[in-house]
Amino acid sequence: MRLTGFRILNFRSIVDSGWNNLSPDNITALIGQNESGKTSVLEALHSFFLDTVSEDVLRSDMSLPEVSCSYQPEPDEGYDFIDQGSMPPGVMEAIKENNHIVLTRKWMQDLNSRITLDGPGVSVIFEEIDKTARSLTDKGIKGIDHLIRECENIQSEIKSTADGIINLEKELDTLNRQQSGFSKLSKRGNDREKKETINRSMEDAAKKIEDIGLKLKAEKDNLQKKKSRLADKEFIRGYGLKCREFFEEMNKTDPQLEKAWKDLIQIENSLPFLQTKKEIKAGDMRLFQAKEKYIMLSRKMESLKENFGISIRLVTGLLDGKQLSEAEREARDEFEKSKTLCSREEAGDIFFRHIPHYEFFEDFSSLLPNRIDLEDIFEDDTRVEGYKAVRNFLLVAGLEPEFFKQVNNRILKQKIENLNQEVTVDFQEYWRQNVGKTNKIRINFELEHYDISHPEKKGKPYLEFWVKDEHERLYPKQRSRGVRWFLSFYLELKAYAKQNEELRRVLLIDEPGLSLHARAQEDVLKVFEDIRGKIQIIYTTHSPHLIDINKLYRLLAVQRARENSEHSETLVFDATHLHSATSDTLSPVYSLMGTGLHRQELVKKSNNVIVEDITCFYYLSAFYKLIRNPGKLHFLPASGPARVTTLVNLLIGWGFDFSVLLFDNEENRESIRELKNQLTGFDPDESLSRLRFADNIPGPEDLFSTLDFKNHIIKKRIGISESNSEFIRQNELSRPLLASSFAQSVSSGILTIDDFDEETKSNLRELFDPLIVTIMTSDET
Repeated sequence: MRLTGFRILNFRSIVDSGWNNLSPDNITALIGQNESGKTSVLEALHSFFLDTVSEDVLRSDMSLPEVSCSYQPEPDEGYDFIDQGSMPPGVMEAIKENNHIVLTRKWMQDLNSRITLDGPGVSVIFEEIDKTARSLTDKGIKGIDHLIRECENIQSEIKSTADGIINLEKELDTLNRQQSGFSKLSKRGNDREKKETINRSMEDAAKKIEDIGLKLKAEKDNLQKKKSRLADKEFIRGYGLKCREFFEEMNKTDPQLEKAWKDLIQIENSLPFLQTKKEIKAGDMRLFQAKEKYIMLSRKMESLKENFGISIRLVTGLLDGKQLSEAEREARDEFEKSKTLCSREEAGDIFFRHIPHYEFFEDFSSLLPNRIDLEDIFEDDTRVEGYKAVRNFLLVAGLEPEFFKQVNNRILKQKIENLNQEVTVDFQEYWRQNVGKTNKIRINFELEHYDISHPEKKGKPYLEFWVKDEHERLYPKQRSRGVRWFLSFYLELKAYAKQNEELRRVLLIDEPGLSLHARAQEDVLKVFEDIRGKIQIIYTTHSPHLIDINKLYRLLAVQRARENSEHSETLVFDATHLHSATSDTLSPVYSLMGTGLHRQELVKKSNNVIVEDITCFYYLSAFYKLIRNPGKLHFLPASGPARVTTLVNLLIGWGFDFSVLLFDNEENRESIRELKNQLTGFDPDESLSRLRFADNIPGPEDLFSTLDFKNHIIKKRIGISESNSEFIRQNELSRPLLASSFAQSVSSGILTIDDFDEETKSNLRELFDPLIVTIMTSDET
């Protein structure tokens, strides 16, 4: 997998970097002023890989960091490392359609994080799955809560009904006793009128007894129905309470698991700093206990998730009226099916295992020592000074520690001498600096044995390192800071490239070569070029010598939203939007734009065309490539209209053939007057033919029709009433970078002559035809 882009949110001064694409050739440079946020970009990418941030990176509004990285499989890789059946339906199709994946790491309040699989189409699928899962949980929990309340209401109704039945039975008992009393009175009495009254009372009581009896029967039937209904509800309620218990226990265990993981990582990170055997033993015990606790909680969480997953489906089925056997079967089937599909976090973890390793190169973190005991190398004692550098050196030399177990001392020393020569030759290929005019430094190591001056180690072998020249034999630490830095840099990068070659790496480097002079900084760029096939490099720089002017697509410009405020947010512009960056941010680029003149390889014996600046150079070179006419023009950029005459003088002095092509603006009119005076020594006709003036065209941007200018240069659909060059001036756009982007599109074949309308083509023909005729005539002569 290859890193292709990133987006950073809420990290130090970065609120939202937006999506930024990295260079397709594996070398990306971040340029910008001090405190612009360049280093924060590297730190955010490193934090993404390490899964660690500190409170120092948090913004004052306490918004939490989030870093997304996009990746593309290598041509021969594809997605074979993924069990595609484990992905939810549609996920792999969306990934293959876009041919890249996006991983996002989000940090939480406790500074733990989760990584998820994202990207176009993918996020929608997982969001729908999450929504369905939340809906299932919400529906189930709400149903359980409703059921519990319903059971409580039925229980209350049963009690009320039972109390009513008791009251009715009491009333009925009272009436029956009254009826019995009336019956006795009726039998004893002889008073006819009184007897009739008693009989009427008995009839009334009998009526009431009948009514209450009917009501009592109805209430008893109602009570039985409610009890039966409660029994049905209580049956489901039992499953619901168990389900809720799993749910609450999950919520309780989740933070415990997060804490156990954090404790485990902290203990692991502390182990390399332990010194004594007692500390190391205690540290190993703490690590063992932390692992056991994390494993125990992980297993508990898995069990809870399974129990809850099944029970929530079971309860939902029962609430929907399904029979227990049917609900149980469907709940298990659905859960087992869901278990086979990855969650968003699980998918993120799977892909994360296959991304490149991110390494942060630190100055002088791997300096060669004066000497190191072979015993320390055999025992992999990483705490010994210089261990990392020595391992890098041996790796670059192609050696394993077992090499030094060679019994024959003569053969061993001869092999070491040969290896010294090989390593030196390779190092000199990159470090082109000399001590004096011709004396180049050499790297040597030797196998020695301690003598009596070290009685505790007498006879034991050690390696000794030297950085030599013709006059001096010095230990690495005795050399200049620049040599020491480059040697450390060379060994580490070459070792990275050789180590686990099947493992892709992203190397993050902050301000490489600060202690090097200009030529040596170009050597750093040469190392980058050499290893970029195996390692992606992302580095920050202020130096124009660490930028290739012909490869501006490698640049990301970093600046503050408000140029003079260190408290404003950081903005990042990728190669397609460099024209939006300020001049101060792009100063390393501008520094390079005028230097090409001094390089003799840019000037040919004939057909040189001097133009006023690098913007004209980019446009005219690209235009000339588009029209594909016979002959060969060589465009040479001056560093401004005022320097055109200087360049003319140089070419006259060198005896090279040339023409001058200038656009119709006030500054160039003055240059034309100066040039006519300067060329008075030439034949008048020849002098006239050497000067080309693009009448009524203020700048190269005006060779485009308005439509082509909007489509291919500013890439915006807006109204333009002024000339193209005036629009750029009024909107304070970067002319050189717009031109560079256009030239890159032409060079890569993205744009061809067929992409332009007839107005643009006609302007190009009018400009170039006279020059081409001149070339053909010159070639015939």
